[in-house]
Formats: sequence, C-alpha cells, structure tokens
Amino acid sequence: MKDIISDNRKNLVILLSLLLPAALSIAGLSGSSLETKRKMRQINARRLCMTGLAGENTPISIKGFSSLFLNNDALNANEDMLSYLQGELGSAAKDADEKSVQDIEEDLDWWLRLYFEFHPDKNQGKHAQLSSTLAKELESVFFTYASVMSNSEEVQGELIWAVEGNKSKTIKRWIRTYLCIEAVRNEQKFKAAEFSDGKTIEYHYALWTEFLELFVLEHCKFGLFPEIFSSPDQASILISLFNLYDFTKDSDLKRKVDILITFILADWSHLHYNGVYAGARTGMNFESSDIYSQSDKWRYYTAPFVGSSNEWLETEKDVYANDFGIYVSATTNYQLPDVVLATALGKKPRKSFVSISAYPANIIEKQGREYLDKDGKKFLSYSYVTNYYCQSSVIASPEAVSGFEDDKKMNIASDAFENIMSGLTFQSSPGSIIYPVLRNGENEIREYNSLVSVQNKNITLYMPNRSRYPEGAVELIMSSGLSSNMRLSSGWKIFKTGGVWVGIKGFSPQDGQTTDEGRWANGNRLIFDKEKGPVAMVTGLSYKYKDFEAFSAYLEKQFASIEDGNLTFYGVNTDKEPAKIQADLQDSERPSVNGEKPSLQREYLYDCPLIRSKEGSGILFFSNESKSMVIDVVKDIISES
Repeated sequence: MKDIISDNRKNLVILLSLLLPAALSIAGLSGSSLETKRKMRQINARRLCMTGLAGENTPISIKGFSSLFLNNDALNANEDMLSYLQGELGSAAKDADEKSVQDIEEDLDWWLRLYFEFHPDKNQGKHAQLSSTLAKELESVFFTYASVMSNSEEVQGELIWAVEGNKSKTIKRWIRTYLCIEAVRNEQKFKAAEFSDGKTIEYHYALWTEFLELFVLEHCKFGLFPEIFSSPDQASILISLFNLYDFTKDSDLKRKVDILITFILADWSHLHYNGVYAGARTGMNFESSDIYSQSDKWRYYTAPFVGSSNEWLETEKDVYANDFGIYVSATTNYQLPDVVLATALGKKPRKSFVSISAYPANIIEKQGREYLDKDGKKFLSYSYVTNYYCQSSVIASPEAVSGFEDDKKMNIASDAFENIMSGLTFQSSPGSIIYPVLRNGENEIREYNSLVSVQNKNITLYMPNRSRYPEGAVELIMSSGLSSNMRLSSGWKIFKTGGVWVGIKGFSPQDGQTTDEGRWANGNRLIFDKEKGPVAMVTGLSYKYKDFEAFSAYLEKQFASIEDGNLTFYGVNTDKEPAKIQADLQDSERPSVNGEKPSLQREYLYDCPLIRSKEGSGILFFSNESKSMVIDVVKDIISES
C-alpha cells in the first residue's frame, strides 16, 4: 500500500500539510509494532477457529469454516455442511426452487466465503478443501440466486442513491449477487447460461462490476450512507465489503473497494472508544442488546485489527466466538494502512478537537422513485473529542421529517434517519453513555429531528421540535449507576465518571430563569416534562476542573434568557471562548451559534484536524503526529508518507 503516487500527484502530499495544519499528537506506534499487530491477527485467526471448533453450541457455519481453516476433520465437516445446506433448501440444490434459494440469502455471506476460501481451484491456501460435491451444490445455489436477483434493467447507476427499503440489506444484496456471478461465471456448466432477461452471465458480470465501481466512486465523493455506523444492522456491510475485496477477480474493482473500506475505517478510527463509534449515529436498532455495549458489532468486527487478543479471544470469547462476521474480519486479506491502524490503536490526542462529518440527507423524487440528493443539504455529525469522552450531536434542518411526503421537498429517508443516537460516550467503558430522546407522553421518540440539537464544543442544548411534537419534552437516558453519584449546584445536576464532569440543567420556556428540575424514571432516565423547555448539557475534564467546586464555578458562567419564545443561552466553552446560542423555541429554524447558523451545504465531507475530504473530490487526507495518508478514489491512489 506504500507505492503508488505518481510524480504529477505528489502535490497532494504538499496540500496535506496545508489542509491539516493542526495535526494532533497521537501516541505513536513504530512500523515494527504495527507489523507485529498485523501478524498477530493471522495467529489470532487460528486461535479464534480453535475456539469456534471447541464450542458446544457453535453454529454449523463457524464449525465448518473452522474445521477447514484448521484442516481438522475436514471430511466430516464437508458432510455436515452438505447436509445442512440441503436441509435449508429442502432438497438438493439443483432441485431447489427460487424461493428456497432466496430464503437462505442471509446465509450466503458465509457460504460464499467458504466457497472462495476453500475451493481448490479458487484459493491455493494452506487449508483443507471443500468437497467437490458441496462445491457443485453451492454453485447451483449461487447461479439460481444470481439469475433471480440480477436484472440488467435495474442495475443502473442512479440506483446507488435510491432509498427504497433497508439500505444495508440492499447493498449486501448487490454484493452477494455480484459474488455469486463471480463464483460460477467460469464454470463450464454456466458459461453459456442466460439469465431471465436473456443476457449472458458474462454480460451481467461486466454490468455489476461497473456498477459497484461507480458505487464506491459516488460514496467516496459525496458521502457515506448516513447509517453506516449503526449497530448491529449496518456493521455487517463491513463484512460484505471484506468478502468483495477478497474475492473479486477484477483488479480495478478490488482497488476501489480497498479505498472504500479505508474511507469507512478512517472515519471510524478517529471517533471510536474501545471499538465503539462515538459520533452521532442513525438507524440504530434499539431493540438489540448490542447498542453501545460490549456486544456492539463495530467493536466485534474491528477487534481482530485493533482489539486486545486477551480480551476478545479469552475473557469475552463466548461473546465473540459465535458471530461469523468476526471470522471474516480475522481472515480477510484487507490491511489497514499504517496511519489508520496507528490512530485506531493509539490514545486519543491530549488536545481536544472538533470533528464534523457530513452525510447526504435530502430526498428528491424522480419519475416516481425516491433518492438521496447527493448534491443537496447534508445531515451533520458534530463531535467534540477528548481523551476521555466524545460529545456528539445531529445538526440538520428541523423542518425535515422522517419518510417522504409529497408536499415537502426537504425530507428524510425513514430507514436511514430514524433511531438517532448522539450525546456522550465515555472512554472508560464501551457501555457508558448519556443520550437524548424526545419524551411524548409515555413514549420515547428517537426519530430524526424529534429534538433540535445545537452544540459548541463541550456545550450542547436540546430542544423539543415543536413543529412536530407540540407537547414533547427532553429526556436523557444514562448508563446505570451514573445517577447514584449526582450532586446539585444552582439547578445543575452534576455527575462525575471516568475523569469527566457532566452538568445538566433544564430551563423553563417561560423565562429561562426558572429551573426545570426534571424527574427520574427507572433509575436511569431524567425527564424534563414539567416545563418541557430546553435542556443544557455541559462537560469538562477532571484534570482541568480539579473538584466539584471548580466545575460548579464554571457552570455558573452558563445561563439562559427566554423572551417571547426566543432563547438566548450565554455560554463559555471549555476553551474560554464565548458560546452564545440563540433559538426560536416555537419555530423550525436552525439555532445559531455566535450569530451564525451551521451550514448544511458543506464544502467538506470531513472537517477536522485528523481527517479532511472536500465534497465531490474523492480525495481524503488523513494525518496524525507521525504519519499521513492521501486517498484519491478517482486516480485509485492510496499513498502513505
């Protein structure tokens, strides 16, 4: 990955020094340390497979993969997997109908990896081999699936931004379809076969290759899909991309997928604590136990690259060992570039910084179909990052709503923008959080823009979006135990955890002077539904504010005034800069900070001292104290210096 910068592109490295003048100090790691970490991933892959093989309740996918990877009882493993496949289909693969094949599509990710990894003609690795009988059965499944899912009239570039259905499922389906074609297109039995549209398999292969290259190009130039860092649903996209990178035979597509994965992991690396993405996230599955916890899927799937092997292979092996995705992460040929790996492994910079990431948000309609407007206004993830915590907000148009309405041209895809997660994530524990929701009667509303948020570094204000929820109130949900050490000072509720002070205060919407004390529910929910006014959350580091009195004195500098429904919050951020926030509590206008409203028509997709990318350029600059990287998706460049 260190080649590849042509003479006429060396000016990109010069631009890096101009665009990133404030590269921050991150605990450096030598090249030998990084190489050791990479070698350990290979060793740990074997350890992981040994754990999977030894488990009493190990799924057949993992037991079969582990058996072949370790060359342990491969004969029985092949027989067991063949029996399992035919049991799923209800028949031998050649006799299975289209519905039976479609019903097992969620399993295709591991069947494809099994096929490419252990087929004697596809991979000459030092592992056991897939039996010819099982290979032929899988080829029949792959062809049937691809012939059903690949419609040449639908594989059009504009569909990259379509918002129909669940985006993660759509993307994974695209990748599965392509890899199914890749698996069988050179097999004699299928070479001359035609799909239902009368086109040859080679025609479809060329069509999908071009489509997926454009898919990478578009997202690197105009923004990642907004819900990319949700858990658990979207995290599995990473697994599909690893499969695509490992098994495509097209070198141009492979290179572009390499770039897309690096784009995603560069974003993740500068905003994660213990593997958990700490910036604002959308599309979260709040019914899952994986939300901001030890079981967060992003923590799972990045663990082989950056996690402590003692942790994920020993103390938490029962949690990790039954998720096939981690086996993909452990065995993929993809390698993190040095600068991204060093950033992910290193401590957060001592000097705090602001990171703003922009994602396409507006919906437009063309010929009866809905699309994300790649050139339109953005949804912003605003994060204030320190050694000990990340404070994040969603910044967007309050008038935007979930779903599509004919009379609104500013609106949001419901699957991408519902179930917002923002607030505070603490470095001390993956599950230690404070995050806001809207309380509407007895319901907790997590939809896009149910709350209006505004943030200046360590100061965040939350306000119910009155245009949508006239009787809504702010609610803050906390990790269990945080409320037990609460103290009070001048209406502020003050907490301390993991080296971080947190102050929370509700304000009456009548005058801003009266405090809304809020009420506790279930021991971890602080609800401000008496006055239903704005709520401030102000944070500080304990090394800067040595004791309760010092932080209380800092909070005394923050106060609010409300006249005729207009809020003015007079704040001073932790860098002693003014943070004057103004908002119309009854209107749907964006609040302003120091007289300016955040622009949603962004020049940069990423804007922070570590990572920067200008919208439409396809060029990403990434830097820490000792290393830098330039990615250019148009020129197929990944260059480190």
